[in-house]
Amino acid sequence: MQATATLNRRQFLGASSGLTLAFVLPALGHSPRAEATIATRVNTWLTIGSDNSITLTVGASDMGQGSFQGLAQLLAEDLMVDYRRVVLAQGGPTMASSAPVGTAINTVGSGVTRNNYWRLRDAAAIAREMLVTAAMNGLGDTSRSNYTVTDGVIRHESGQTLTYGQVADAAALLPPLPALKAALDQLRRLAASPLLAAAPDLQVEVALDLGDLRGYRYHSGTIFAAYVDGAPNAIGRGGRYDNVGAAFGRARAATGFSLELRELAALLREPAPTPAVRAPWADDRQLADAVRGLRAAGQIVVQALPGHEPEQQEFLCDRELIREGGGWVVRPLRDG
Repeated sequence: MQATATLNRRQFLGASSGLTLAFVLPALGHSPRAEATIATRVNTWLTIGSDNSITLTVGASDMGQGSFQGLAQLLAEDLMVDYRRVVLAQGGPTMASSAPVGTAINTVGSGVTRNNYWRLRDAAAIAREMLVTAAMNGLGDTSRSNYTVTDGVIRHESGQTLTYGQVADAAALLPPLPALKAALDQLRRLAASPLLAAAPDLQVEVALDLGDLRGYRYHSGTIFAAYVDGAPNAIGRGGRYDNVGAAFGRARAATGFSLELRELAALLREPAPTPAVRAPWADDRQLADAVRGLRAAGQIVVQALPGHEPEQQEFLCDRELIREGGGWVVRPLRDG
């Protein structure tokens, strides 16, 4: 059974000692367009305590789906610890919109684990590398290849070891990564681009989501997704492939995208069934000739195999081909 605790935000932050990462898990059941990440929307914390504790504070609830155990396993995968070490602290519920900092996000459709898979794995990987970096600084060897991690213990090739708890406070003092600052600056320039306002009649709403980490990880720049009213999932996705040709001597910028045909098809109205003629299945030459003649005349004839007569959902059989007077004729389909 996964350990859980209940803390309010003040108790949690006041008790934290070590490395804490704050990030956002989106409100399930709402349009992702409305889930732009801003500072006042932080609702999740991952803390590596100086006492070697590992705590995830999250607003989602576990109502028997095994969500908390799933979240713990996701974190453990990239933290490289036994998942039973992860304690889940559940935030208090709220009906407010937008929810105050640290309060519950929705639990809808058993999607807590599924929809936050990469966000949690990335948070755990970032925390792990910050802890390893703190250990590298402490031991004086900054070559990452000389370190391994096993169940929360960082081991140097010399045999020296440090636990996550021993380096957690130092990891919390690490400065922001230069690459992160450069990425944020690039995003600010993109958001200020006049191209976004070039077509005001389209009424396009643009939202920036710093917590969107989905995809196959082959993009090297900004990623994007397109949504429309009436569809909860993206109808199109894409991103930048900057400098992908550098290995071949020509580093060019590029952008790619794909359309989600299933999502687009779901927006179409269900077509009305096509009128058709129902015919029996039999080894009868006259029947075969009658079916062939009707189809040649542009009629749809459905011959159902024995036992499968009801399985013509895409057709509305309003007539039937029946034997009459030594031949086969079309008559209105009799109910029953």
